[in-house]
Amino acid sequence: DITKIKIRRLSKSGRVRELTLFWENGSLIIKGRELREMFYKNIKSTKFQISDKKDGVFFKGFGYGHGVGMCQYGAKVMGEKNIKYKQIIKFYFNGVEIKEWQTIQNLE
Repeated sequence: DITKIKIRRLSKSGRVRELTLFWENGSLIIKGRELREMFYKNIKSTKFQISDKKDGVFFKGFGYGHGVGMCQYGAKVMGEKNIKYKQIIKFYFNGVEIKEWQTIQNLE
C-alpha cells in the first residue's frame, strides 16, 4: 500500500515530471507520465497537485492532456461517434474560428 506520494520535479508549465511513491518498507521514483498511465481513467493530465489526508492520497487535476487544450482520447471517442472535426475543435477551443486554407492564403 502506498502511504505517501511526493512530487520531486515539475516542468516549466507546472506538469509533474517526477515523483516518489512511499510505502512502509521503501520508495520508488517514477515519472509523472508513468503515474498518469497507471491511472489513465482518473488522472487526465500530468498537471496535478497531491494532498495527503487521513483517509488517503488525493489528486487535483488541472487539465486533460498535453497542455494544448485538446484531449487526444476524448477527441478520438468523439470522432468514433461521428462528431465532425469542426465540432470537436470548437468543443476544446472556445472562441475559435475555423476557415478553409484557401481563405487564409488569400488574406496574406
